[in-house]
Formats: sequence, C-alpha cells, structure tokens
Amino acid sequence: MRGAEHRPECQECGAWRRCQRPFMGPEIPDGWTGLALVVGERPGQDEDRRSGRPFTGPAGQLLRELLRRAGFTETDVALANAVQCAAPQNRTPTMHEVHCCRGLLLECIRTLQPKVVVALGGTALKALVGAGDVHILRARGRALRLE
Repeated sequence: MRGAEHRPECQECGAWRRCQRPFMGPEIPDGWTGLALVVGERPGQDEDRRSGRPFTGPAGQLLRELLRRAGFTETDVALANAVQCAAPQNRTPTMHEVHCCRGLLLECIRTLQPKVVVALGGTALKALVGAGDVHILRARGRALRLE
C-alpha cells in the first residue's frame, strides 16, 4: 500500500498535481503488532518535500515522542493520512479531497485490521466516519463505527 503504484488512476481531485510526492501511503513498521493505526489530516510540506513518509515533520516528531512516552513501541503504531497528497500552505483538505481518498483509507483499515484507529483532528474523523457534519469535540473519547 505504498505510493502511486497503488493508485495510478487517482486524478479526480487534482491534488496530486500540486505536490512533489503524491499518493503518500501509510507507514507500517516492520514487525507491526497491529495495535493502533493513527490517522492524520494530510501530508505536510516537510513530508512532501523531504521524507515521503507520514508524520515526519515537527508535529509528527512530537507525536512519535508522545507515543513513546505513553508506552507505545515503534512497532505498535502504523501511521496514515486521510488525504494522501500535500496541499499548498498546508491548507485544510476540502471535503471533495477527503471523499476522493476515503476509499484508500478504508482499504488500509480493512487490510491492516488494527485493534484501534485513532483520528487526529476533524478531517481525519470525517474521513473515517464518512460524514461531513460530525464534530471532533462531540466525538472525542467515544468509540465510533466506521461506515
């Protein structure tokens, strides 16, 4: 489930035209335990320009450190994004972009079958539950069903 080779036909939203590393797939560590899949919004400029992997910019480094402090090992957590292409000025993805990438996110979840999926923010939550009107504060701390 990595890169453009798994979605060469993706041209619907056009976001791929504006980034250097389009179709950024999930990062699944070798020896992954299947414990958690953490889903963020979309790749940032650092991921797009430098690493080509999710959560490697400053916010991602902080997330990884916090996960370590909470007792998770590197093999406990896989990382993915709701939208697979970066955007100019790190703008919030449109619901059209979220919708276009949602099938890939759900395919990732079906394939990996993590014990828990964690949405980091409203965009990730909307992509996971498939609803534009869900609000992150009302969903916080609740188990939700993926549709």
